[in-house]
Amino acid sequence: MERPAAQISIPIGSTVTVTCKASGNPPPKISWAKDSDVVSVGQTWQMTVRARGQTGYYRCEASNGYTSDVAYFYLTVKSSLNSFLHIFPPLSFKIGSN
Repeated sequence: MERPAAQISIPIGSTVTVTCKASGNPPPKISWAKDSDVVSVGQTWQMTVRARGQTGYYRCEASNGYTSDVAYFYLTVKSSLNSFLHIFPPLSFKIGSN
């Protein structure tokens, strides 16, 4: 799985796009969640940040029915447009067998 950045900081009004790639046999399905609520499905998740309440831990889960893996990241919502976006390098690995 190619994991998203471990920590993302972004100002209110900006759009964040996060990618989580996974491979396996059979091919895994990917879902995104904040807390216990699924917010999207698919390899890429995009959200326009509208409130500081969107700060928190998000997760990408890849599952192919035999095994699964989860990657977490923390999204910090900044209230100022003078804030920055800081992304750390991703990690990659595979689940399942090929």
